Amino acid sequence: MTPRTLDSDRSKTLSQNILADSLRLAIVAALAFGAAGCGPGRPSGEAPGRDKPPVRVETRVAGAGQESGEWILGGRVRALEEATVRATIAARVTAFPVAEGAAFHAGDPLVVFGATESREAVRSAAARADAARLRDAEAGRQARRLDSLFVRGVVALRDRDLARQDAQLASAELAAAIAASEQIQAGTRVRAPFAGTITRRLVEPGADVVPGQPLLELYSASGEEIAVALPESRAAGLEAMRCEVQAAEGGPWTPARVTRSEGALDPATRTRTVYLRIVTGGALEPGAFVRVRLFTAPSARIMIPATSIVTRGGLTGVYVVTDGRARLRWLRPGEASDRGIEILAGLDAGEAYALDPAGLSDGMLVEARP
Repeated sequence: MTPRTLDSDRSKTLSQNILADSLRLAIVAALAFGAAGCGPGRPSGEAPGRDKPPVRVETRVAGAGQESGEWILGGRVRALEEATVRATIAARVTAFPVAEGAAFHAGDPLVVFGATESREAVRSAAARADAARLRDAEAGRQARRLDSLFVRGVVALRDRDLARQDAQLASAELAAAIAASEQIQAGTRVRAPFAGTITRRLVEPGADVVPGQPLLELYSASGEEIAVALPESRAAGLEAMRCEVQAAEGGPWTPARVTRSEGALDPATRTRTVYLRIVTGGALEPGAFVRVRLFTAPSARIMIPATSIVTRGGLTGVYVVTDGRARLRWLRPGEASDRGIEILAGLDAGEAYALDPAGLSDGMLVEARP
């Protein structure tokens, strides 16, 4: 037998072996596929988890109950007039005639700038004002003289007009010099705009200040009012709202009344600032914090426990149980209290929701247990 014949026989044997292996693999795959198709598998297109038995969940029916309308909020006592005293000139603080926390009368000096440079600035401004007065007087006399000469035909019209313009300019310069002198002189002594008390001193004697820099904080002694941030949903009917104020923990509640409210809502907190005045009783210290009890008209509110809430990122939701399934519903929550969380939108009265969302997913089969 020749070598070429041997190589041909070997190739035929190798091809037969490869073909036999391929047939065996195809048969094994077909058997496996048939077994999978005939077994108790999940029908095509059915979502995972539907073959699981329903999960028992405790539910509660959302109901709109009539709230009592009683609210307790924190408030701050503020004076009817509060001001921050600022410097009007660049100078060095010499003294504070009124001590921090002490009372003062309207017009009393609160800050004194009596340093050498301040006195020199006052004298310099006064000298410029005196020079402006002399120039104004001379320019006025010159304008009147040229008016007289123009009538007699001695001077030209242009000369008379130039003299009048110079007199007007001198008058304007005099007014500016007088205003500057008065501002510097008044700035060396900062006087109280009203009667009251100094609450805080913002600089120390000897400090160099610039115009506009805060020096003192003070409030008036003409009475006080209480500022309270009222939620937007409770800001209706302020005129008929009954109010009480508690100054100290455990102390008595004092009747108060609403005097005014700010027109614009705070967009960040959705609150409106309301101001109250105590009807009878002693005065409160401005700056102190008090408790305010408001009695508003009863309103229907849907409250759910905080343990029923699902939070994902910045979203808030709850599992609503309907048709034997748990459906994740996104909500718009309101205020939280010891009674739960108020639901402003997303959940209606009469709908059942899961009390405990642990282990639940959207669309899961559940068995409700009221």
